[in-house]
Amino acid sequence: VENVSLEVQDFTIAVNGVSDGDANAVINYQAQPLTIGTGGTGSISFDFDGAKGLFVEIGGTLSLNLFGVFALTGYLGLSRRTEDLSLATGTTQSVDLLTFYGTNLNAYAGTSVTTSGVDGLGLAIESIDFAVAFGQAADGSGGQWASLVADAASATIVGPGMGDIFAPFENIEVMLNQSLSGAPVIDFKTTPVTLGEGDSAVSFNIDGALGNTFSIGVDASLNLDDFFTASGRFAFSFSEEMVTLQDSTTTEVSLVSISATGIDAFAGVPATETTPASGLTLESVDLALTLATETSG
Repeated sequence: VENVSLEVQDFTIAVNGVSDGDANAVINYQAQPLTIGTGGTGSISFDFDGAKGLFVEIGGTLSLNLFGVFALTGYLGLSRRTEDLSLATGTTQSVDLLTFYGTNLNAYAGTSVTTSGVDGLGLAIESIDFAVAFGQAADGSGGQWASLVADAASATIVGPGMGDIFAPFENIEVMLNQSLSGAPVIDFKTTPVTLGEGDSAVSFNIDGALGNTFSIGVDASLNLDDFFTASGRFAFSFSEEMVTLQDSTTTEVSLVSISATGIDAFAGVPATETTPASGLTLESVDLALTLATETSG
């Protein structure tokens, strides 16, 4: 395709299965590895962890450029497996999982984009690890789930003058855990799931007690023409909770929570070599705001 480039290196496929479909009957190659010669001095080793049960995994190092406006480099993997997972109610459910994950990814979007950066105006996100899982009850009971974990070392808005306004966003964390069918959410804190191995591993460990939840956290700094500056940790979360009202009745609400910790801010005229700063200074401020909307009754 014109103006689209895709290169994949170190491509791998791994499959561990059994004819009767019993996940507990797969071979545990981790306990007893098997090495097969491939001719000459070459060999391939089977060292699958039998605890993964039935699985198929595909992965490789990707270098992608779409029309010079989006580029992505790093390791990407896909897997299909069946896991016995705890739900938020404490019950155990066998779940068929389809997962996508990536590690040590760099992504660039904007104008004049290459696989090494943005030459024009755009966004650069570096050192991304992420995993997305879609689950369906293996027993046909209809349960469906979706989960996401992601973190990135930094995200930078690049372009003429952008560095004077926005410092890089750092320590970015995103988490989502949802039931799509009304069933309890999966409790990954009790039954964590790890995708990939070694340096390419990403784990789900979201606490099911949070219910249906979505949250974003980031260290951020802002500078508006040196008149207003602010920096600290900002977090946004969205969830559904049962709350107790003043009359002792309970109701379900959708919660939007915004919090900031360790915020330092200044508004006014900055100091110069000859004059002190003049304005309002805030240091080490913690704040939280919650908005609740009733969803039942």
